[in-house]
Amino acid sequence: MEVSLAKEMQTDDIEQLLKQLNGETYTGPERKGKAHGEGKKVLEGGLVYEGGFHDGFFHGNGAITFSDGGKFVGIWNRGKMQQGQFHFQDGLCYQSTNWDYCSPQDRRFWDEVQQGQKFSEAPRIYPKKGAECPSCD
Repeated sequence: MEVSLAKEMQTDDIEQLLKQLNGETYTGPERKGKAHGEGKKVLEGGLVYEGGFHDGFFHGNGAITFSDGGKFVGIWNRGKMQQGQFHFQDGLCYQSTNWDYCSPQDRRFWDEVQQGQKFSEAPRIYPKKGAECPSCD
């Protein structure tokens, strides 16, 4: 019975069914059964892509939001990223050059910079594992 049902289903139908079983959903316009235009796709693992699609591929401007709140904003061409930038959940944008946070020159974290804390030459002192926090592993 299952074999005959699979034979009756089109390849696209099987792909759609597998995506639904994996937790993927799509909201937006379609062309020939594929995402096409501006839409939203929820992917396996809680990733959410919002933006342009072309024949089922990410295309044009779009953003992938991660489950921890981080976001990658970029430009795609038929599924291949052309350019983009990662934004941490606190708003800090990652830069591959001129990265000034938690560097040897300035060991402050982003939130410390945002709060106006001054840089200190004194080294940070962290408790030894289990010494002051017996529940920490």
